[in-house]
Amino acid sequence: MKKTGYMTVYWGDEYGKPPKTPKERAQDEALAMELLERAKKVEGVKVREFRAPVPQIPGYKYKEATQPSYRLQIEGHRAIETLLDLYQPVAHLVRHFAIWKKYTPQELFSSPLLEWGPTNQAIEDDYYTLHFYKEELPKGISFYTRDCEVCRAPLEQIRDMWVDTRKMGKRDLSLTYSFEVIFSARLAQRLQEAGFTGFTLRPVWDYRKPYQGEPKLYQLVVTNVLPPMASPPTEFEQEQRCKVCGTESKFLKHTHFWGRIQYYEETDIYYAREVLEQAADFNITSERFGVLSASHPLVIISQRVYRWLRENKIKGWEARPVYLVESGTLKSE
Repeated sequence: MKKTGYMTVYWGDEYGKPPKTPKERAQDEALAMELLERAKKVEGVKVREFRAPVPQIPGYKYKEATQPSYRLQIEGHRAIETLLDLYQPVAHLVRHFAIWKKYTPQELFSSPLLEWGPTNQAIEDDYYTLHFYKEELPKGISFYTRDCEVCRAPLEQIRDMWVDTRKMGKRDLSLTYSFEVIFSARLAQRLQEAGFTGFTLRPVWDYRKPYQGEPKLYQLVVTNVLPPMASPPTEFEQEQRCKVCGTESKFLKHTHFWGRIQYYEETDIYYAREVLEQAADFNITSERFGVLSASHPLVIISQRVYRWLRENKIKGWEARPVYLVESGTLKSE
């Protein structure tokens, strides 16, 4: 696995705080410049932006022509830790620090389970389609999910989805705004023929002529639900629960601190190794993620599905390894 960090250092005025005095501004700029020269000497560090031009809007007067900041790209775990240590004395100038992971082919091809999903979100839900393209819902037709009246969390699907199928274009798969996975008819048929387990397909209709002819798109309905993740080591944050419907939702932890510097890196997913006895080719997590009103489970696929998608050159998706741990090493919180 390769890690790449992106750090923004900013010495200008901060939103919601009094403007800096000229002396304070000069001191912060001097510190930022001094550390930049030291950062440049660290192997794996590149300057991506330096005093980038401020976007100009006609009719608006700007105080500065360039942004009082620079942005660094940091390659590798060691270089990331070095810069996190280097910038501790000026943690207040580190505006943003995000770390992204790129997995090696060996890691991806050796993982029994992988978190999986489309990389585009082109399909509007029928809530948007029917609201914006039709003046009102046809009589007797409700939206495709029954939602909690308080938190708006989707509780169950009560009919097929109606969408603008033209939004799919020539893609084989896409996400809706509420994170439903949509397949082209071609891909849906091929997945069925491949004999994969753990899913069914539901027709997706064009909102202009629903239930007429053969559907051009299909919704992936995953039927196999995995047990809860192993936590720890999986970490969560921003957990929510509706007191009325009982829906619970959370986010994978991505906010961390290295000394005084806050950085963002999404946690990995862990399961007890015994989960393989219950796993199908397509699975969903028992946990729901995101805000309550748009909460959804994650899709977990088998290595067999991963290899099939790669071998058949299906485009528009990404995956990352799911890690398995021995039950005896787990600790309850």
